[in-house]
Amino acid sequence: MFDGFKASEIAEKLKLQLKKLELIRLLSDELLKKKRVGRDIFYRGTKGGIRSINNPVYKVTLYELLKAYSIVKTQFAFQKINIPKLPVMTTQEGIKRIKENIQLIDDWKKLSELIPGSFIKSRKTKKSGLASIFSASLELTKDGLINIMQKNLFDDIYIKRSSHIPMRLKNK
Repeated sequence: MFDGFKASEIAEKLKLQLKKLELIRLLSDELLKKKRVGRDIFYRGTKGGIRSINNPVYKVTLYELLKAYSIVKTQFAFQKINIPKLPVMTTQEGIKRIKENIQLIDDWKKLSELIPGSFIKSRKTKKSGLASIFSASLELTKDGLINIMQKNLFDDIYIKRSSHIPMRLKNK
């Protein structure tokens, strides 16, 4: 049938080709199992002489760990915050306001009437002004300069100049 080829030679060559194909198939399977650039591995550019460490080993003591943790926590705790200064009236300003108007308080006057006009504009500042005037009136009552009165619970609070005011305040 074939002149120059024997059947056993053809079988041997075919067997060798099948072994080569099997080896190519095994190698291609191995190549597909490996990580590929662009899919599994992404380059960052040139390395610049930095050696990669695949399994880093950290040698640190408990003291060093706690120290680092405390530094981070204290930095977080002492961050600067900026709280805007709200327009509030202090007790000292309330005392000054009552002392300036003490000559006008011959008869009982509502405590809320002594709140400065600039504090009546909004609800928050009105509360601050009333609280300031109230705490100032308590201080001045303790000093004996004014008297305070409230007829019923949650009613308006009234103040009146005390009958025995020191001479230095009468002259002001």
